[in-house]
Amino acid sequence: MNTKRSKRSRGPSLAFVILATTVVASACATDEVERAKTPTPDYITLTYTHDVEQEGEDETRMDMELWEYDPATTEAVRRFATEYTSQYPLGFYDKAHQVAYYTKQSEQGGDQIYRTDLQTNEETALTEPLTAVNYIYPLEDRVLFVACLKGMRNLRLGAIDKKTGDISYWEPEPDMEPGGSRHGGVEDASIEAFTVDEAHERIYLSVFSEGKRQHSIENQNNQDGQNNFQMPIHTVYETDYALQHTESLFSEPEWVRTVMANGDHVLALSDKRYNDPTGASTLIDYDREHRSIVKTPWTASRLQVGDANYASDGKIIYGIAIVDDKRGLYAYDIDTASFTARFVPEDGFVNNITVVKR
Repeated sequence: MNTKRSKRSRGPSLAFVILATTVVASACATDEVERAKTPTPDYITLTYTHDVEQEGEDETRMDMELWEYDPATTEAVRRFATEYTSQYPLGFYDKAHQVAYYTKQSEQGGDQIYRTDLQTNEETALTEPLTAVNYIYPLEDRVLFVACLKGMRNLRLGAIDKKTGDISYWEPEPDMEPGGSRHGGVEDASIEAFTVDEAHERIYLSVFSEGKRQHSIENQNNQDGQNNFQMPIHTVYETDYALQHTESLFSEPEWVRTVMANGDHVLALSDKRYNDPTGASTLIDYDREHRSIVKTPWTASRLQVGDANYASDGKIIYGIAIVDDKRGLYAYDIDTASFTARFVPEDGFVNNITVVKR
């Protein structure tokens, strides 16, 4: 399994937003933090890619768009569009601040994080030393992200200070266990899944050893042709917004591919093998108050890697799924165990979503 997510494609032609571009590698616009805001109810920000016909050109261009889905009105609205140039299309529409965050390839190489103020159409580069980005989540005073740094193989959690542009990183100590270690610390700990609990100002991470994964990949085929790949242990951690105070919650010898927050519970979906559509997932429910775990089989349609999360009421899980051979955003009702399509385009591709609970 590659640490970088793959490109997605195909879709209808839609209008393109013309941007006034200012490339700055330091701070975000300072007025974003001071800009008047009111709390926003739940919404889902989606990244969607599709082909665009270019007049007078033989080849099509691919655009990346950020859409907002409003659960209250069940309406989806496009909020931003730009040409798709990154390895993996990724974005976040910040409704409260009217800012779009997204990735694109920089002139120096590698995928970097950019922001565009939707009131002024001014674009700002926020990062330089990255190769690929898997998650973006803006908070009031910082922008959280998970990315691979140049020269490294593991995916790290970082935070960009909105006022200064300074970037800090989560630096876990080696996590030891009897007979070995779960990971070797900063240069080895790799983040598989990530979610933010704004109600309690917590970040949850699924982390594994990149070195152990690479060792298993290199030695997975034995002489008789059997696959003896050993899944590295995945540990779910809780850390704070300052990335300073970290606690290990639970570990599994499985691929913990999705982490979700619901009240005082941390939930995860795990698989025994990578990208096995036929294998059953396990829903792990960790109760923070009682420090207890309940595991149940996930018997509904498979939720795609990484992006699912609960609504604030705890009754719905929003996620990307394939239902009746149609892929898109679905609402899964916990009580009825049923899926309802919410954003399922005929063409193009829904790459990722984030459930925003503020």
